[in-house]
Amino acid sequence: MRLGRESVILIAVPLLLLAGAFALFMPSNGRDEDGVRTDLTSGVSLTASHGAVGAAVVEPVGGDAGSAASSQREVSGPSGDPRAAALRPAPRAATARGRSRDRADYPRRSPFRGRVVDSDGQPVDDPVIIVNERRNVFSDAGVPFHAPVCEVVSVAADGSFEVPRREGHVYVIHVQAQGHARETVNLYATNSGLVTLTMAATVEGLVTDLLTNEQVSGATVLLQMGITTRPLTATTGARGGYRFTGVQSGSGYLEVSHPHYKSRRLQLRSITPGLVVHKAVGLTPGGRLDGTVVIGTSENAPPVPVSVSAYDRFRMQPAGVVSATAQGTFSFESLYPGGQYILTATAPGYGAATATVNLPMSGPAGHPVLVLDEEWTLEGVVSDGFGAPLRGCQIEVAVLTPTAEDPFVVHTNELGGFQIEGLGAHAYRLIASHPEYALDEIWPITRQLHENGVVITLQPGGTVTADVRDPAGNPVMAALARLTVTDNNGRLIGPRLFGYTTSAGTLRMDHVPPGNVSLRIFAAGFVPHCEQFLLPCEGVVVHRQITLLLE
Repeated sequence: MRLGRESVILIAVPLLLLAGAFALFMPSNGRDEDGVRTDLTSGVSLTASHGAVGAAVVEPVGGDAGSAASSQREVSGPSGDPRAAALRPAPRAATARGRSRDRADYPRRSPFRGRVVDSDGQPVDDPVIIVNERRNVFSDAGVPFHAPVCEVVSVAADGSFEVPRREGHVYVIHVQAQGHARETVNLYATNSGLVTLTMAATVEGLVTDLLTNEQVSGATVLLQMGITTRPLTATTGARGGYRFTGVQSGSGYLEVSHPHYKSRRLQLRSITPGLVVHKAVGLTPGGRLDGTVVIGTSENAPPVPVSVSAYDRFRMQPAGVVSATAQGTFSFESLYPGGQYILTATAPGYGAATATVNLPMSGPAGHPVLVLDEEWTLEGVVSDGFGAPLRGCQIEVAVLTPTAEDPFVVHTNELGGFQIEGLGAHAYRLIASHPEYALDEIWPITRQLHENGVVITLQPGGTVTADVRDPAGNPVMAALARLTVTDNNGRLIGPRLFGYTTSAGTLRMDHVPPGNVSLRIFAAGFVPHCEQFLLPCEGVVVHRQITLLLE
């Protein structure tokens, strides 16, 4: 059967379209006229080089230099062509992740650009700028892992300078010039600015003895201006004089110390640029205290090293620590005359010994003798009112007189027992506490009284509640409550308890031991109020309605 012309056209047109689409989408094995293959290799970017035969420039897009080199071998022309070899990129060295990099490897930040001027805005003659560069990496204790690098930056005639910076670093500059106070600037959060140097102030004066009015030589004088500047130190000469130049303006303090005098600190306020401050300092001669440490009732010195500490009872602060000599003698200097000091001697294998000494205003002090005894162990049992042992009860044993010695803290075991080792000749105070029971306090604890142990019974105690109001009936919030309990002989039962009223004016104190209760309420703008009542037994709840009077 012969096909007509129309039928041939209808069959030929789709075939031609199909052949064209097949030719369009099939990859070509040849090369185009510029010598570049039409297929693209994954992971590389190809840039055609017109006029060169069989050559292409390969740039890595991700991956390392090895993968780039292999891709370059696939798309390059013959290896013998010198033109193709000239267009091959140089291999790149891979950088291992986590490896420490050299200083030049850190990316650059914008530099800090600034000018050094005086208070009038004019350039300063011959300023010196020291740059402190440090990695911004610290340990858990706040110590930098990398030591700072200090460099000197050049300054132009108009006072301008530039500090190059890199990421991950902290920069601090120290600027100083002749006749000006030193200035410290942190460059971490700014890119430009002025560094203004003020005229330096001068602090000078004399150090004298307050009793004899004689000059004191060899005294150490420390000057601290602000919290960001380094302190300046000087030593008084033969005439007791001192002098500080180049002092920064502002406020600070002057501290003078001498081995034979009590230290003294004076405040310096409103130090202005160029000011000359005359500050005379009078020192009070310090008291001297000598003593001896012996073993037991003998006069023999301990065969082990002995440390003796002094605690200022009036100022409630340590006064120093010294070591006893081989003969057992020790001495303290520069103590406050008229003060009261608690001496504590400690030695390995011995219990601590204490003595209280009153230092006279003038004249020699007494000669205390500290007697070291062998250390002893306190054992005890804690139970409730029914005799059941209490586990997890906290036992705190501290020296009865205030010292710098830390208290002993232990917890009872499953059988309610506890053991505290290393006690000495002190008189101690014992406090037993449990979250569900009232506190119990026992004192004095001594070797003579409690060497065989102590038995402690904790009671749940009672509850004291109160409703605190003003004369108008409004609740008084944040009022301080102090509660004490005594027995019929006026002896204190347990420690004092403290609490605060709520926003509704209510107060609640649990685990209060039975006895005579004294409840005092203190509030701003009101007269202190005292309530006295009896808490008869365990488990009782006593409620008080309290009205505070206005001052």
